[in-house]
Amino acid sequence: MDMTKVPQKPIQKVIVSIFLLVCFGGILYIYSNPNSDSLRYPFANVYVNNSSTKTCLNMLQKEHFQCTKDKTTNSPSATTTASKDQQETIVLIWMWPFGAKFDLIPCSTRYNIHGCHITADRNLYDQAHGVLIHHRDIPGDLSSMPQTPRPYFQKWIWWNMESPTNTYANVMDTKTPTIPQKSTHKVIAGIFLLVCSGYIFYVYYNPNTDSLRYPFVGNQHSTESSTETCLHMQAKENYHSIKNEITNKTLNTTSALKPPAPASKDQQETIVLIWMWPFGVSFALEPCSTQYNIHGCHITADRNLYDQAHGVLIHHRDIPGDLSNMPQKPRPYFQKWIWWNMESPTNTYANRALKEVFNLTTSYRRTSDIYVPYGWLREATESEKNFTIPKKDKLVCWIVSHFEGHFRRSTYYYELVKHINVDAYGGHFKNRINDQDYSKIVSSCKFYLSFENSIHQDYFTEKVFNPLSLGTVPVVIGPPRQNYEMSIPSDSFIHVDDFPSPKELADHLKMLDVDEERYRQFFNWRKNFVSVGTPFGLEQACRVCYYLQQNKHYTVVKDLIGWFWG
Repeated sequence: MDMTKVPQKPIQKVIVSIFLLVCFGGILYIYSNPNSDSLRYPFANVYVNNSSTKTCLNMLQKEHFQCTKDKTTNSPSATTTASKDQQETIVLIWMWPFGAKFDLIPCSTRYNIHGCHITADRNLYDQAHGVLIHHRDIPGDLSSMPQTPRPYFQKWIWWNMESPTNTYANVMDTKTPTIPQKSTHKVIAGIFLLVCSGYIFYVYYNPNTDSLRYPFVGNQHSTESSTETCLHMQAKENYHSIKNEITNKTLNTTSALKPPAPASKDQQETIVLIWMWPFGVSFALEPCSTQYNIHGCHITADRNLYDQAHGVLIHHRDIPGDLSNMPQKPRPYFQKWIWWNMESPTNTYANRALKEVFNLTTSYRRTSDIYVPYGWLREATESEKNFTIPKKDKLVCWIVSHFEGHFRRSTYYYELVKHINVDAYGGHFKNRINDQDYSKIVSSCKFYLSFENSIHQDYFTEKVFNPLSLGTVPVVIGPPRQNYEMSIPSDSFIHVDDFPSPKELADHLKMLDVDEERYRQFFNWRKNFVSVGTPFGLEQACRVCYYLQQNKHYTVVKDLIGWFWG
């Protein structure tokens, strides 16, 4: 074979020289400016646009009060609101990330999410439901942050796609630190240089190797292969193998030659199967569309639909130790099992046989996949804003169905009643009440003891949201104040931890009893919001359905015990 070198053309040398310069320029930039994200992250537009879309999607489904301390304005409300005829959820991108603009393609065309208006027009600040603020573009003195008061309905969203190592924590510091160089940068640069040199050498000494000289020339067989791969990926959208502790064998959900058939192609609804009624009590399966404006859902308790169900909702407190009432059939590849629990870890048995059984979680815990708390504060209608504090004839009340002397709430109560009168109801006090009396009694009290039976993160229940809705100030025992303030205004409740002892709390309540003006300030939030409880069962099922519609990727709960009980 003739290995005669093919003469190089001037244009080839020019191209190679330019390529070489680009290589060395890239290496130089990596060394001299490792934080230049426009080079490190050339695909930023993809995640940026997706972030704003997901923000809009989240706000469409969670139009409730959430609080993060506003260090910029310290203002709890504003004078302007979004117009009532506004049909779209407005998400304002306050600053372009790293100063790089991207196309604001409609969410409906790219993500099938409707009712969103993504904008960078700061003139819409007063109407924006959400303001997306990119952390890496916030200066130390916060000078680029919004300076006008935040409307009561508006949420600010902290936005960051960097690791903690590459993200400065103290935004109040006026100095922007330099991220130290890591050895990995040098290794990457060295590899990059080696590849460039090898490429140039190959072009000069083997110019007929077109697959290297022209790397952007596609081959027909490559296109066919990628198409087949895409189809294969679609067919195995949620493929996984999970250890089935029930039958003590591994279930490959595409097992045998013919797996359970998924819903037919013309099936328009997402099926959520309630595997067992919680605590054996059924509830009305009303349409999600009428109750929560969530469409395309079929909530059912018919186990004959197991093979077609996209999600199976399993209530933890009804699972026996041997898992005998769990599904025994193989799990279809497209199906997800959802762990469902609204009790605290103290009152929930930790069954270690459930390791890696579930795909998703739904509970009151904020870190759940589908977060459903015991209540919300939603925006008030015009008529609801005309709130009047109910007439009061009692100072402090407590209604308790499960009284245990060793609970913290019980010991605290015994100390509190030494200094202030408490109207107590329940079996322990031989003063039971019915459901009809509950609302009347709670609304007639100035303060209600919203004492939880156990202390855990995010665990505050209807004991808080019911008094708020009935015009009474909750006095809480539960997680730290900061945890409550993520869901309800700081001036809407009293936390026992704010006082050194029950006596100091009692003195404070007595003072508020005679200071009408200070007492009324606990209801300032009612000008904009109302408290609503979460119906147990249906709301969880509908929220699960919505989540399944929007999140079709693979997932598994690896360590349920460590996450919930740890």
